[in-house]
Amino acid sequence: MLAALAKITAYAGVPFLLEKYLLSGAVSSIGLSGGSTLMLPRAFGLVILSNLVGCSLTTYYLGFGFVGAARKKYGIKYPTMHAVSSKEGDDAHMFNCAQRVHGNALESLPALLALSIAGGLKHPVACACAGLLWCVARVQWANGYISGDPTRRYESKWAMHVWTSIMILLGASCSTAVSLLAGSSF
Repeated sequence: MLAALAKITAYAGVPFLLEKYLLSGAVSSIGLSGGSTLMLPRAFGLVILSNLVGCSLTTYYLGFGFVGAARKKYGIKYPTMHAVSSKEGDDAHMFNCAQRVHGNALESLPALLALSIAGGLKHPVACACAGLLWCVARVQWANGYISGDPTRRYESKWAMHVWTSIMILLGASCSTAVSLLAGSSF
């Protein structure tokens, strides 16, 4: 367990260091209605592109590319969400594996997006990298799962990083929260 935590910390450390040395003091302001101004780190745009747009596109790809293709291949008509399977490996089971791939991604997406926004306020590069990692890892996880044997979901080296990306975002969000509570600027 400690070895896995050390690996996660090592992966997470690189984007945080990049932020510290490359982006210190870079701020953009956005004019809001009523004369208010919202100040955001300039690199927050990366969070929007990778985490909000990229992760949303990844879930669409899983929905249309995996579930849509499985519907066509196995003859599962709308509005059927889950097919009745009589044995592992039959058409219904294979469709259900594709459907589960999409469902699992949708289950973690709200937390990923919320953590991205909160953590990205202080650590935009780290959060953007975590979002890109989630996209790659999620597709690799899906490729293993749709094989019909869900235990193969972590066969790719990248697949486990679905959770690494969430941990990076969780750490960045906690850092943002601590800074806000301490009254320090970031």
